[in-house]
Amino acid sequence: MVVSGIFALAWAPRQLIVPADPVETLANLTSRLQLFQAMIAAAVVMAAFFLALPFALARFLSPAGPRVTRLMIGLVALSIPATLLAVMHYGGLAAEIAGGTATLESLGDARAGYRRWIGVSTVFWGLWLPPLGWLIL
Repeated sequence: MVVSGIFALAWAPRQLIVPADPVETLANLTSRLQLFQAMIAAAVVMAAFFLALPFALARFLSPAGPRVTRLMIGLVALSIPATLLAVMHYGGLAAEIAGGTATLESLGDARAGYRRWIGVSTVFWGLWLPPLGWLIL
């Protein structure tokens, strides 16, 4: 989860996305389409591992509080659809790039959709930690 997360959320975007220059960003994404597709795949893998993590922890922590354990699992589970919706925006852009139909407008739409949904995800990425901390203590 950590490796795929660092790749999908930090390293690959820094190689591809130039925040102040959509023209250069689109050129980067077009010329390095395989890296962009790998970033998308890594984000899906990260989401799968993130969903599995609280279930693995629950085996050890549920005796400390079954309700809190279910809350922890629920908060993680709520982040997964938002994460996948964010990734879906980039997947659509990758398909447009592969088909040669990507425009600056489609790049802007994909980036806005990604930021919106990844923002929702990050809320839940943080909300599951207090129940985890309570169970550990």
